Amino acid sequence: MKILVLDLDETLVYSTLERPPVVDHELLIAEQTCFVRVRPGVQSFVERMRSCFGECRIWSTGQPIYVESVCKTLGIDWMTIWGRDRCRRLAVPVPGADPYDKPLELISNDPRSIVIVDNAPSVFACNPQNGIPITTWRGDPSDRQLDLIGDYLEVLSLREDMRGEHGQWAAQVLIRRNASSKNVRVSKRQ
Repeated sequence: MKILVLDLDETLVYSTLERPPVVDHELLIAEQTCFVRVRPGVQSFVERMRSCFGECRIWSTGQPIYVESVCKTLGIDWMTIWGRDRCRRLAVPVPGADPYDKPLELISNDPRSIVIVDNAPSVFACNPQNGIPITTWRGDPSDRQLDLIGDYLEVLSLREDMRGEHGQWAAQVLIRRNASSKNVRVSKRQ
């Protein structure tokens, strides 16, 4: 079974305790108001990935009560949801990075069958060939990363071994899209 693990904060949503100019959801969590922006394309991306992978999970370094509340609000609480309590604190923190690791061996003992998408590559430092970095999202309404990475993950899900060097995934998608559009133009001329 192929497993996709998705990060939540700054990958699928952007949350803050200070009200931004635009708010998609306002949540009261443990007596604290949290303002949430949803990355463009989240719903279609999640449904698309649901059809490609045997299992989809959310794994965040956020507190479990927060992660569960945001996932319920987004309607993705059908996924297995893990919060900070399932993360491992890094023995040697990476400067400027999250001090946590998401040990994928807790999810699957077959590293060929699992990938994780996260904006903080330090969280998959122990499983670099399973990690797919995505740009950090903090509210840009013109962002289209989920559409692009969806193309990449769709192809990746067909491979027997999903491990690899995923750092250049966006370039691969754009090259593939460009080649497809050239083939369409050529066939229209014929």
